[in-house]
Amino acid sequence: MTFNDAFKTAVHSLTHRKMRSILTMLGIVIGIASVIVLMSIGRSAQKLILSQVESIGSNLIIVIPGSPANGKFSPPAAAQGIVITSLQQRDIDALEREPSVQNAEPEVRGQAEIVYGNNNSTISYEGEDADYFQVRNLTIGKGRQFTKGDVDSGAHVV
Repeated sequence: MTFNDAFKTAVHSLTHRKMRSILTMLGIVIGIASVIVLMSIGRSAQKLILSQVESIGSNLIIVIPGSPANGKFSPPAAAQGIVITSLQQRDIDALEREPSVQNAEPEVRGQAEIVYGNNNSTISYEGEDADYFQVRNLTIGKGRQFTKGDVDSGAHVV
């Protein structure tokens, strides 16, 4: 069969079976469009996730100390295989002296029971250093950011 014969057969099939030809072309178009849409959704989701990870600091390392309880640590208390049971200000100072460390920012979090008269309530608290906003790439909506002087003087900040 020559090229001309194959071409004539194809044209004959397309013109005499129009509905089949239209449905076949429609299926091909829908299939290609579906693949393009799914790839676009995947890339958009990937960009969204990457931007969220980068916004908290893609070069951020968090070290959480833990206390031994029944041979287990809770919360997780290891950094590169080294078990950490406590962190002190001298540890933060040592990290800040490292040339590859841009900022070292201590945090304290926990829960406490508040008692006033016959009433008591459990609250969660979180304490941050003045570098918290820079390390976490955050900005203040209203008011002012507390300073290193506020932290050093023990000023009351909210």
